[in-house]
Amino acid sequence: MLREEFMRVLVFKEGDFWVAQGLDINIVTSIEGDDIDRLMQRFGLQAELNKNFDLPSVPEKFEKIWQTADALSTGNSRLTVRQVA
Repeated sequence: MLREEFMRVLVFKEGDFWVAQGLDINIVTSIEGDDIDRLMQRFGLQAELNKNFDLPSVPEKFEKIWQTADALSTGNSRLTVRQVA
């Protein structure tokens, strides 16, 4: 089970890669291409593997970006995802 029942994830494009940055747990993952579902699966796996570690805080700038990002629907009901346009 993930550290949080529901987790917030910010998704953005960086060159040819999609990046997922957690807001409730400082996890970052990326994939090449446009498969957001695969990105969310990878993020969920990383969160599960790191749930018992004391990770550093998420940089405050991501919380500010979250406020203006657009909601994104994914197949994972445990993740609340927003995309930076």
